[in-house]
Amino acid sequence: MLVATTFFLAELGDKTMLMTVGLATDHAVIPVWLGSTFGMVLSDGLAIIVGQLLGAKLPERAIKVGAAVIFFGFGALSTVQGATKLPPYGWATSAVAVALLVSLYLYQARKDRESARQAERVAAAAQEQAPEPVGVVER
Repeated sequence: MLVATTFFLAELGDKTMLMTVGLATDHAVIPVWLGSTFGMVLSDGLAIIVGQLLGAKLPERAIKVGAAVIFFGFGALSTVQGATKLPPYGWATSAVAVALLVSLYLYQARKDRESARQAERVAAAAQEQAPEPVGVVER
């Protein structure tokens, strides 16, 4: 249920949904629904297979960083494409939005690193304060 809810919320308002809305204005509802569902299932199936293959070969952090870079790249490209169609102030608005998102990401990444370091320090301190094991006395 978590995956379904996450996908539902993530897909709201994305390019795929907007394209489906556009198709539904010109074509019958059932073929558009079936086609968009089939296309999404194929796309997600490919993503799952690639994820399984990469997960077996690469560390999770490398996959996350790679996905973030690709996602950011597509976002930047979409922003530039959209900004070229906006009035002159559109570039400024887009730049501020991108700067805000990057700042939020970097802030969260720093907090995550600090939390991980704190957890490591706590674990190390607990290890140092652990009592020496007492030998078992045989009778």
